[in-house]
Amino acid sequence: MDPVLTAPSPARITPPAVRALRSAVAGPVLVPDDPDYTAEVAGFDLAVRHRPDAAVGAASGADVVATLQLATAHGLPVAVVGTGHADIPELDGGVLLTTRRLAGVTVDAEQRTARVGAGTRWREVVAAADAVGLAAICGSAPDVGAVGLLLGGGHGPVGRTYGICSDRVRSLEVVLPQARAPLTVTADAEPDLFFALRGGKHDLGVVTAVTVGLVERPEMQAGGWYFDAADIPQVLATYRTWVTSGTVPDTVTTSVALLRPPDLPTVPEPLRGRSVVHLRAAVVGTPQQADELLAPLRSAGTPVAGGFGPLPYGRIGEIHRDPVLPSAHAGGGLLLDDLTEDTVAALLDRAGPAVRAPLGIVEIRHLGGAFAVPVDDAVAGRDAAFGVWASSRPIPDGPDGRTDGPARTAAAAAVRAVLDGLLPWSSGAAQVNFSGMVNTPQEVERGWPAETLRRLREVRRARGLGDADGEPRGAWSATPEPVRGRG
Repeated sequence: MDPVLTAPSPARITPPAVRALRSAVAGPVLVPDDPDYTAEVAGFDLAVRHRPDAAVGAASGADVVATLQLATAHGLPVAVVGTGHADIPELDGGVLLTTRRLAGVTVDAEQRTARVGAGTRWREVVAAADAVGLAAICGSAPDVGAVGLLLGGGHGPVGRTYGICSDRVRSLEVVLPQARAPLTVTADAEPDLFFALRGGKHDLGVVTAVTVGLVERPEMQAGGWYFDAADIPQVLATYRTWVTSGTVPDTVTTSVALLRPPDLPTVPEPLRGRSVVHLRAAVVGTPQQADELLAPLRSAGTPVAGGFGPLPYGRIGEIHRDPVLPSAHAGGGLLLDDLTEDTVAALLDRAGPAVRAPLGIVEIRHLGGAFAVPVDDAVAGRDAAFGVWASSRPIPDGPDGRTDGPARTAAAAAVRAVLDGLLPWSSGAAQVNFSGMVNTPQEVERGWPAETLRRLREVRRARGLGDADGEPRGAWSATPEPVRGRG
C-alpha cells in the first residue's frame, strides 16, 4: 500500500464535461482562464501548485456527489483539498474538489457534541464550544482544518490528558465514489468505515462533516519559554531527563522546538533572526500543581521571551503559536521509541544553532499518557514515545515566479538530514498527520501496525475503493487534507 497519495496521471477535461459540472453543482466550477481559479486551487503550502483542468468549490454534500459521479463518468482523476494545509502531490489535469465552503459548527451543549463541516478550522470549533463552557480536543494549530486532522488522528497540546483528537469522533458523513448521497458512519452503522476513517486518512471517500464529543472546559495552566542559542544544549538535556524520568503525570503535555525565526518586523525583537528553543507546556490542574510539576524545566536556562500561567482554553493556540500565513516549505516527521543523550546529540548535530541549514523548526513532542490508550480505530503511532516534526524556512520564488528549484532541494535535504540523524531511535515510522513530502511512502506505512493495514485493505476491497488486494486504485484522491494536517 502507498499511503502517501500519488499525483493522478494528467487528464484533460472536455468543454462538455465542464458544462455538465456547472449545471450539476451549486458551487463554482472554475477553469484556468477564470479570474478566481488561482485563489481556488491555492493551499497553505505555496510550494504545492495545483493545475487542475477544473476546480469545483463544493457548496453541499450534493455537490460532492455530483462531482464524483461526473468525474467517474468522464474518466477524470479527482483530488480533494480542505483548508490546504496538507502536502498533497500537485495535481496536473483532472478535477480539484475544494471543501472550504462546507464550513460551519453546530454545538449541542446538552449532548456535548459539535457537528463540524469539512471546511471548518479548529479555531471556529474551539470558539463555538468555549462559548457554552465546553472544550473541543484539538490540534496545536487553530488554523488547520478540523476534519482533515481528525481523519489522521490528531495530537494536541492536552493530548496526554485527553487522548488522540479522533477518539472523540461520534459520527462522520462521507460520500463514496458513485454514491447517490452522503453516508452517515457510526460505530453501529458502517462499523468498518468508522474504524478506517478515524486514522486511515485517505482513499476512503470525501468526508463532508464530522460530529465530535466535547468535554467540560478544563482549568489549564499553559504557555512556554523561549531560550537563546547558548542555552539550547542545556534546555534539551534538562527536557530529556525530565520527560524520560517516568514521573511526568498524564495531566502534563509538553513539547520542545528548535526555531529559527526570520529577521522580520513581525517577529518579536528578542527572537528576530536568532536561533532559539521554545519549551511548551500545558497542565490540566491548578497553578500550584503546575508550578511543582514544571519546576525542573523553569530552571533550564534564562528565558528571553514567553511566559506561563492560567490560560483560557479558548486561547489554546497560543501554546505552540504555529504559523498562520501560507508559505512554501519542505517538511517531514518521524516517530521515536526513545529520547536518549545520544538522540539529543544527534539532533544538535543536524539542527543545532551552529548548523548552517535552511531549517525553520524541529519539534519533539512527548507522547504516551492518553495518546497511547488503545482504541479500535486506524490511528497510527499510538505506541510511540515521541513525535518529531521538521520543516524548512520559507522557500523563495525563483525568477519564473515558481518556487525556486535549488532552494527547494536544499530545504528538503536539510529536513531529510534531521530525520536520518534520528533514525537510530525510531522504527523508521512516521505518523500520517506529521508526515510531509520529505517522508517516504514506506515511513508513513510503517506508522500503522500490520493488523491495521490489513483491515484498511479489507475495507477498500469490500467497498470497491481499491483493487482486488485492497490497494488504492490511484484514480482519485478523496479526503480533505489527505496527507498531513498539522496537529
